[in-house]
Amino acid sequence: MKNNKEIRNSLLTVIIVAAVICVVYSCLFRIVWFDEALTILDFVSLKGNFLNIYYNYVIPNNHIVFTVLLKLWLKLQLLFFPLYDFSFRLFPAFTSVVSILFLFGFYRKKYMILSAFAVLLAFVLSRPFEIYAVSIRGYSLSFLFIVILIEICRRWAIKKNIKNGVLFFIFSLLAVGSIPVNIIFVYSVIIFFLPDIVGRNKPLTYRIVIFILLPLAAFLLFYLPIFQGLYSSYLLKEGWKSSIGALVNIYLPFLTAFLPVIPFSIIGNYYYNRKKPAASSIKFITLLIPLFCCSFFYPAPFPRVFFPLWPVWILITAGGVNHFFSFFSKQKRYKIFCVMILAILVWGYFKAPVNKFLSSTFTVSKSSDDYFEPDYLNINSDRIVDYFLKKAHLLPDNSVFVSFKADKYSILFYGKMFKIGNIFVVDGANEQLQNLPNLKYLVVRNDSDLRNVMRRFKIDRVWKVKSFGSQKVFKIIQPNL
Repeated sequence: MKNNKEIRNSLLTVIIVAAVICVVYSCLFRIVWFDEALTILDFVSLKGNFLNIYYNYVIPNNHIVFTVLLKLWLKLQLLFFPLYDFSFRLFPAFTSVVSILFLFGFYRKKYMILSAFAVLLAFVLSRPFEIYAVSIRGYSLSFLFIVILIEICRRWAIKKNIKNGVLFFIFSLLAVGSIPVNIIFVYSVIIFFLPDIVGRNKPLTYRIVIFILLPLAAFLLFYLPIFQGLYSSYLLKEGWKSSIGALVNIYLPFLTAFLPVIPFSIIGNYYYNRKKPAASSIKFITLLIPLFCCSFFYPAPFPRVFFPLWPVWILITAGGVNHFFSFFSKQKRYKIFCVMILAILVWGYFKAPVNKFLSSTFTVSKSSDDYFEPDYLNINSDRIVDYFLKKAHLLPDNSVFVSFKADKYSILFYGKMFKIGNIFVVDGANEQLQNLPNLKYLVVRNDSDLRNVMRRFKIDRVWKVKSFGSQKVFKIIQPNL
């Protein structure tokens, strides 16, 4: 029996590892787009030491810890291989694989392997995992830090020693240093384990109080030296104007990602917790965190910032599935498990048309926070740059204008990669160009974008050269003299 159990566990581990690697590899070569290109061009490419990245916190796009670690990763990578566009994705891909392995290992300790496998397989096959697994932003790294903090917090709840406290502080510092709002998700980990940390019918001790204050101390330590930059970023008031729209795009992606296991989890959590003390249900407060944030902040935070909260929600989901399994005999568990896995695979197979429908119904058009049909599916900046590569020797500097809506950062990135960046010209961060004497081509998003650009540069006639997905290239026929 023991050998059979070991074989089963080994087989499920191999399958989940293979699934993660296959999904990550399939995403590795996608286009570098918008915020990713901005991260590389404006922060990773900064000259000087790593402190330059730290003190250059001028907009929220600089996920400082992620940017520093990515820059270090690239420096090490250059010792062995040249850089390609996919090279920038290897570090987030690595963090995503490690996150799943850690989650699988942690959940196996807390729950039976069947529930851990089913929930994580649903996650790995979901569109949100596909989006953020190799995203050149700090979300996958933040996800990993929250995963690690879950395990550290679990250990501290059992053994309240200095070692676990120090580790919790260090990873809290790394988490908030990646994205400031991660402090909320660090506290969500504490909320989840609060009954275990405090203990039932026991007074608060100074160790518990200090432990709860550690994330706040980490936040202040990291951001006080650059408080002006942090405050300026806050004053930009970036986000979604519709709080309800933001909430829909926070909760719906999670529900659809885990749809095959959510019903089992709800039933398991309900029947397991209904006879438990109220304190044992405090973990469900973490499900309301986006509701609180979108109610008290205007504009509402971008839905993407809540992705690092998913490890806690996945923990709740896996716990519910585990409780559901515990109601049945071993033989029935395996039958339910097989039905669950079949449902996950079928749902994964049909996710493309479902995601298209959900995107068109619930997501703001052309939003960078589209969890269902992300904009990079229609971006072809590499092909645009390749098109101009063939005629670059005939074009003067600043002869191809790229509008903001046409993903100017992505085209600038590939222009530099192909070493023809000099022919492309874009608006500055706080200024619009008005006079470009060498202008020959326009790269725009749509007809409305084209009309605005033509009006600004006083262009009468253009000829459509080619469409590259949602990006269009036009040649100027006759400027208005």
